[in-house]
Amino acid sequence: GYTLPLPAGLDSTREIYVYSESGSWLKVPLEIGNAGMLLQKESGLQFSWGLYFGILMALVLYSAMVAYSAADRGYAFFSLHFAAYTLGVMAWQGRFMDLGLPSWTASHLGLAALFAFVALGAGFYRPFLQTKKHTPRLHRALGAIGWGMAPVVLLALFEVIIGLTLCLVSMLKIHVMLTLAVLA
Repeated sequence: GYTLPLPAGLDSTREIYVYSESGSWLKVPLEIGNAGMLLQKESGLQFSWGLYFGILMALVLYSAMVAYSAADRGYAFFSLHFAAYTLGVMAWQGRFMDLGLPSWTASHLGLAALFAFVALGAGFYRPFLQTKKHTPRLHRALGAIGWGMAPVVLLALFEVIIGLTLCLVSMLKIHVMLTLAVLA
C-alpha cells in the first residue's frame, strides 16, 4: 500500500475528502494514524495473510502428493479445487499487483479462479460423495456444471493469457533494447 503524510494543521474538526479512480480494479481501505501504528498493523496483517496462504498451499501440496501416491483422481480434483480457491483469494487481495502485471489481470484472474473453483469442485464432489451410486440426477447435474464451467474458465483465462504475453513481450523488448544500448 501507499503511505501519504497529511498536511500540517489537519485535526478532527476539519473535513477530509479522498478521491480515487481506477480503470479496472480498485480496492481502497483507508486508515489514518501515525506511521508507527500503521506499520505495526500492516506487518501483523502481512504475517496473518502469509500464514493463511501458507496453510492453503500446504493443503494443496499435501493433497497433490496424496493424489499422486494413491493414483486417485478425486484427490487430484481436490488439490486443484483448493489451488483455484487460493489463487482466487490471492488475486482478490491484490497479491499479484506487485509483480508488475497490468491492473486488469488481477481482476480477471480472480474471476477465472472462481469459475475454476466451481468446475473443479464439481469434479471433486462427484466421486467423493459417490453421487453416481446414491443420487444419479445430482451426479449428472454436477457433471453438467463442471463441463459447463470449463469454457467459461477458458474465456476468462484467455484475456489473462493475452495480457501476460503482452507484458512479457514488453519486458523482453526493454531487456533487448538495454542490452543493445550497452553493447553499442
